[in-house]
Amino acid sequence: MSVEPHYLQTAEAYLRALERCHVRGEDLAVPSVASVFISRWDKAAEPPHVVYEAPGLPGCGLPWGLASGYGGDLGFVAPCVYGNFVASLDGVVALGPEYRSSGSAISQREPADRFVMALLRAMADAVLIGAGTLRATPAHRWIPGHVWPEGAAELGELRRRLGRSAEPELMVVSARGDVPLGHPAIQSGAVVATTTAGARRLDRRLPSSCTVLALGDGPALKMADVIAALSARGHVLVLTEGVPAW
Repeated sequence: MSVEPHYLQTAEAYLRALERCHVRGEDLAVPSVASVFISRWDKAAEPPHVVYEAPGLPGCGLPWGLASGYGGDLGFVAPCVYGNFVASLDGVVALGPEYRSSGSAISQREPADRFVMALLRAMADAVLIGAGTLRATPAHRWIPGHVWPEGAAELGELRRRLGRSAEPELMVVSARGDVPLGHPAIQSGAVVATTTAGARRLDRRLPSSCTVLALGDGPALKMADVIAALSARGHVLVLTEGVPAW
């Protein structure tokens, strides 16, 4: 059986990190392999370093503080839709229905993971999620400072340098128009992409800060139409935080 070189490099980085923690007399606190992440190993042992990265990737010139935390530069070629979800070492990204939020259960709210989430949000014109993600996290806001409040000022400055608005616009996809109306992300203002029937269901029920887009008469939505709607709103860098359904 052949193994990709960067997987071997990842495993070696993991072992080196554990060895250094052991030498310092620290509790390794590894409940399972599936709950250990590269960012956590590096953070526990030494400043971040690149385990594997394809050559020639774009960069935006991250400020020094963010670049040092990330382990390098970060950038995207517009137009671009990019995704963010946490994965376990063995590739698990979604758990069973007994877990309300797979991401939180897998990452255990590790600060390094939340830093990366905040950085990816800071780069985006808009964040795209499904109504299921909205319902699974009833107190969440899909803005950089919500997951990394201590770095809100740095992330805000990055958005200003990139010519972004103060916060990325949130678009929630729900073919039936079934969204929790009292959710703070809805109350703060969001775009709801739905069908004609879904738009009728939401008529006059959302706060004035929200926008409803009816993107078709059928029972389902086409993601091409959703992306086109985002583009029509001037969004060229779109972050999606949806994960595969269990």
